[in-house]
Amino acid sequence: MLEARHLRIVRAISDTGSLTKAAVELGLTQPALTHQLHRMERMFGGTLFVRDRRGARPTALGLHVIERARVVLPSMDALVREARILAEGQDSTAPQVRVAIHPSPLPVAVVAALRELMPCGQISLRTESSGQRQLELLAAGALEVAILTEYPSLPMPRPAEIVVHEVVTEPLFVALSESHVLAEQEEISLADLSDESWIIPEDAEARTAEHLRHICDEAGIVPTVAYRVTSQVARDLVARGMAITLFQPTAAATDGLVFRPLKGSPAELRHVIAVRAASPVARYGAELAEAARASYWTHAARSTAYREWLGRHRRVGERRPRSRPAVQ
Repeated sequence: MLEARHLRIVRAISDTGSLTKAAVELGLTQPALTHQLHRMERMFGGTLFVRDRRGARPTALGLHVIERARVVLPSMDALVREARILAEGQDSTAPQVRVAIHPSPLPVAVVAALRELMPCGQISLRTESSGQRQLELLAAGALEVAILTEYPSLPMPRPAEIVVHEVVTEPLFVALSESHVLAEQEEISLADLSDESWIIPEDAEARTAEHLRHICDEAGIVPTVAYRVTSQVARDLVARGMAITLFQPTAAATDGLVFRPLKGSPAELRHVIAVRAASPVARYGAELAEAARASYWTHAARSTAYREWLGRHRRVGERRPRSRPAVQ
């Protein structure tokens, strides 16, 4: 009999591209996960994933099951949550506001604004590094709000079920060891980093590697991605001079590490607030975006390197660099 845990397994394998990583994410041993996968393949009557040295890639049958799982699982999770609310005697009529976030200066201010705008709302918060995944959850009715990022050169689709408010588009800075030969430069050419080892933080936006390859290709270089680690480990590696990486310009300073702008700002990141059109939150989308924007510029003012960059690149009389207008 098909169970929710089976669908979670195929979704995890698809998201991570690896049986080993999926097992870690789900808290299973790899043999146990492999056994369950074989059981599902017998149940569905065909192979769900092709496994080779590059990882696990879904077959046509696997893609069909994964797509259905992404729709079914959020509904099942919502059913469990609602049933628990009723069992505990809570007010099930209070609007549920489920929020997914990506690490940035925005989430706390947006949640605070939500509490003021919807004081009776039942607000919950979760982290989701993939903007595409957040949009899928919104479209499936499993979220009401997503605070996410995307690369302007790799924009995500805007499903009809979602209203998108663009908050601000920022330049990404390169993080270097303070002892790096280029650390004293005001701005650094991407081409001058051709011999460096790069880090892709595991908690970065899912398309970070693709974005890095794209901007390096434009500069005529091929990046060597040597590490895929958490942001904290990335900071330690950079501080020791072992690698470099891209960071948001509002990132907090760390001993031994400096942030420097790239000449021409080839790497950009867009901050976005997305709300489900059919949710009670939709009417407050513009106000949430404004709260996010105010929080962003408060954090920006704390970064010396970013303040200096803004001073060099903003137009006369302009307090902030222009952000793209909201798409609604």
